[in-house]
Amino acid sequence: MLVETTDVADRKRAEALLAAEKQLLEMVARGHSMSEILDAICQLVETTASGCYCSVVLVDPSGTRLEHGAAPSLPVSFDDGRRTSGAQWPWRMG
Repeated sequence: MLVETTDVADRKRAEALLAAEKQLLEMVARGHSMSEILDAICQLVETTASGCYCSVVLVDPSGTRLEHGAAPSLPVSFDDGRRTSGAQWPWRMG
């Protein structure tokens, strides 16, 4: 009985992830902004991994500065992207 319950739960989780992936791909195809897409990705991560928060920090085209990408559930004071926005990225520091 336990195996069947786990199989059903795993299947439902897989179906939910596929539905979310489809939604994200539709957002891309319909031309939603990168900000909206990154927020949706963060919300998916937070929903899938309960009890966590998600943020995205981008590297600028020069590869030397960090920029805010998304952090829909974090207050500004906790948002690493906003605190480090425009900061030099020391490549040697991992």
